Parts: sequence; structure tokens; C-alpha cells
Amino acid sequence: MTQTRVLLDKISFTLPVDTIELQNNICDSVGEFKHDSIMVKYKGRDNTPPYYKKYQFDFNLDGKEFSMDFWFEPRVPSVNYFRCEFNPDHTGRDGLRMIRDTVFKEILGMSITRNIYFNCKTTRIDRTIDFIGIEDYFYGYNTTRNTTKSKIIPTQNGYPLQEIGSKKSDCYSKLYDKEAELLSRGIILDDFSGLYLRLENLTRKLNIPFSEIVTQTENPFRHYKFYSSSLLRDKNLDKHFRECVRDTGINHTLASVGNAKLDYLELMEPHEIDLLSDIHWEKEWLKAVQVLNVFRPRS
Repeated sequence: MTQTRVLLDKISFTLPVDTIELQNNICDSVGEFKHDSIMVKYKGRDNTPPYYKKYQFDFNLDGKEFSMDFWFEPRVPSVNYFRCEFNPDHTGRDGLRMIRDTVFKEILGMSITRNIYFNCKTTRIDRTIDFIGIEDYFYGYNTTRNTTKSKIIPTQNGYPLQEIGSKKSDCYSKLYDKEAELLSRGIILDDFSGLYLRLENLTRKLNIPFSEIVTQTENPFRHYKFYSSSLLRDKNLDKHFRECVRDTGINHTLASVGNAKLDYLELMEPHEIDLLSDIHWEKEWLKAVQVLNVFRPRS
């Protein structure tokens, strides 16, 4: 039986720094920051304005390792904000408390830290669904009219990476072999049979605080359909079409067939599989986001 999990896999946010004095204090604090369980790495200057300085904070909490990226621009008064990015699911509540009570409070100060939950601007969230123990490989299809791009990228181990939509867009998804990715890092899972695939959506430019993420975001996969890899063996679909799906994905393939798109969708119907109806998105998404309550100030 397939197990599913909804996760908040990555989040990025910005927050204003009101005065030049505070900007300078943050700049000095980053350079002077020291902690026995945290290593700070200067990652150099980013080539993409408005951020030019990037630091990576590597944490070790009782043997568990996680990281956070931190960008800011200390030289230009008009860039009066900073940006942070981390993985809430992997970091967990205890890890986020460590980030809050060390890096944020010591570098940003108590006042800015208390403002994060209700006043930050969330600029990126990665929402994922894990399919653990699924029997067959499948292909994803975003049914929205303006999504015409998809790619299939071979990998050294495991199944290929599927990209659905444009990487440059504000909403982009990918499907990949999570088990193979874990194995490449020396992590072995032996408590399931079948495949472990991850469907991941990246959404940018939300510009909402942590406090509104649940109420102001929708299920990014609500317009998706999924098809078993058995369609690659269906002789009712012509060979060129099947090879194009295998090599470029469904969105690109259907965009290339012009007026025959509806005919092909009808022929694909026997291979459509229902992967989402048993997922109570609102409930699962709320549970995934609750980890951010660590940053909610106490009244």
C-alpha cells in the first residue's frame, strides 16, 4: 500500500531592516558570530542583485545536521532587508528553535526576530508529496493551458528526473526518485517495498507572512493528472508519441501535437492513476506548516 506525506520542504523569506545602524549591526554580528555547534561559511558574493553577500550556517543539534542560508547587502542603504532560506521539514521544531535562539536573536536582535512570523515576506516555498511504496513509475501532467514545457533528465542512479513547467516561472514542479537520492548520500531505507518517488512544487513571489501561508495558498497539485508508465507500451498510442513522452514528458509532448491533443488525452485515459484523492490537502498542509509556529511571538 502506498504511503503519502505532505511536506514543507523549503522556505525563503525577507524582512526589512529599518535603519542604517541596524544594517551595520547585522553586518558586524555576522562577522563576529561564534557558537560551538554552528559553523558559519562565507559563500562569496551573489551575482544576482540585490544580494551580494551570502553566508551558510551549518548546525549540529545532538548529532542532527541542518543548514540555513543568509543573504544581505551591507553596502547599499536602499537594500534595507535580508533574506533567509532553510528546510523546515528536515530542520524540525527543535532545529528551528535553535536557529531562532542563536542566529536570529544574536544577529538580528529580539525586535526583528519577533517580527518574522507576522511581518516577513515569504518569497519561496517548496511543497512536496512523498509517494512511498508505490508500485509503478508514473508521469505527471499539469493540465493548465499555459504549462507547455516539460523535461525528462536521465540520472546516474534510479529513475529519471521529470521537470514540469519552466524553471524560470513562478510555479514549477519536479518528480524524482527520492530513494535513489537518499542512497547517493549513504542513507538506506529498508522498511518499504516498491518505489519512493517525490513530487515537489516550487512557488515564488508569494509575498505573504508565515501567519498567512495556510490561508493564502492553494494545493499546487490540484490541476495535475498522473499516468502510469504502462502508456509507453500501449500500441494504441503511436510510437513517436510514446517516445516523446519518455524523452520529454507529457506537457511538452501534448503541446507538440496541435489539434490532436484531445484525441491523445482520450487514448491516455486507461493509464490515468488517482494519486491524490486520499490526500486531505488542507489537513496535511496545516500539519506541515505548523512547525513555523516556533517563530510566532508569545503574547
